[in-house]
Amino acid sequence: MERVNESEKTFRKGDSGPKYLFRGPKFEWGVIVLKPGEKMGCHGHNEVEETFYFIEGTPKMIVNDVPYEVKVGDAFRIEP
Repeated sequence: MERVNESEKTFRKGDSGPKYLFRGPKFEWGVIVLKPGEKMGCHGHNEVEETFYFIEGTPKMIVNDVPYEVKVGDAFRIEP
């Protein structure tokens, strides 16, 4: 078992961007905060599965070149 408190980790850009709580060879999990107009950027993973759950805002998420209009409560699971 592994346990962590979010307050022990930091965001990549100070107060925004990703904050990883767990990182492993096949799975990463954390929190992402994006300010209005801020983008995460396109990227891909060969080995790591990602999950996203949206609690606020209405961002656009693009997965495999398909755009999705996101609403609060949406969740995505993206395999490598």
